[in-house]
Amino acid sequence: MNKRQLKKQIHGLCGGLACDCVVATMDMPCDVKDKTTDLVVRVAHAQASALSKVSVSFDKSPRDFANRHEYNVERRKYFKKALGALSSELNNEIISIVNEINEMLTPEQKEANKAKAAAK
Repeated sequence: MNKRQLKKQIHGLCGGLACDCVVATMDMPCDVKDKTTDLVVRVAHAQASALSKVSVSFDKSPRDFANRHEYNVERRKYFKKALGALSSELNNEIISIVNEINEMLTPEQKEANKAKAAAK
């Protein structure tokens, strides 16, 4: 996956989550809608943070290694580790936001959602 594809996935994921926040709390009281606004802001912040961490650079050059193969191996390890850290951080934030959305739902809405999921 290249940087362009990764950025598109982050945009899509965070945009969908923000939309789900709004839709899930559409028919709820105003105090819950204020929480929804805070959650959408958190999603936007998570997106901006993740996008800023996509563009990392390997701090060594091919001259620092015995041959080009060693350089490529280390470079791949570096980027794989950076992507793993980014993915982990974004997933943790998204899980936290989803848990907060679920806490805002009423028991009736939770049961209706379970029924819809079971019907599929």
